[in-house]
Amino acid sequence: HSSWTLFRELVMPTEKTCANDHDSCCTDVDKSDGADIFCSQKFDTAKLLLLLKASKALASKTNLDQLLDVIVGEVQNVIECDGAGVMLYDEKKDDFYWRTVQDKQSFLAPAREEIRIPRDSGVGGLVWDQGKPVVIHDAENDPRIYKEVENKSGFPLRNLVCTPLQTPEKKLGVLYALNKTTDSFTEEDVEILLALSSNVALALENASYLEHLTVFNEELQRL
Repeated sequence: HSSWTLFRELVMPTEKTCANDHDSCCTDVDKSDGADIFCSQKFDTAKLLLLLKASKALASKTNLDQLLDVIVGEVQNVIECDGAGVMLYDEKKDDFYWRTVQDKQSFLAPAREEIRIPRDSGVGGLVWDQGKPVVIHDAENDPRIYKEVENKSGFPLRNLVCTPLQTPEKKLGVLYALNKTTDSFTEEDVEILLALSSNVALALENASYLEHLTVFNEELQRL
């Protein structure tokens, strides 16, 4: 893909981009938190620039960790949140682990290796199972929050958005935005993350395939 093609896909996603065939721009976001079904493609300039930078990274970077670092950093800057990260699903252990995570106070990155979330626990597991985003406005009092993340990292979670990372064929993980710096996460924030998620999932799948090929090639050379 050219970066322009990817940009168009990010801003105007196709009707069926997830494993559960939800309409990607009309998403039922966790009604228990009072959110309504919304459908809007009107992003402000800063958020359109985020999508453009993300599309350039998706088109130019083959190193998975570099790609995710760019995406996560831009999410923090443009959505104006303290932290963001990608959790991937580990089939062997049946849990989630941070592939990359950043926060402005550097609570989460040092504890990344020891933080794992069981698939049947926390918001990530819920988003994984349902294939829909979830917004948490009051993390301290919400029973869906997996408290071990805060206990092990010291990161004081207030609110979050979590969106699924999945292709039409496979579920891969979830994308988080953590602690909105101004008030609460908005419907537009969720739409931005959804637009990113479907394309990041494709990039994850492609990068993972390339990593496997590289390892296989290295093994062949040793023979």
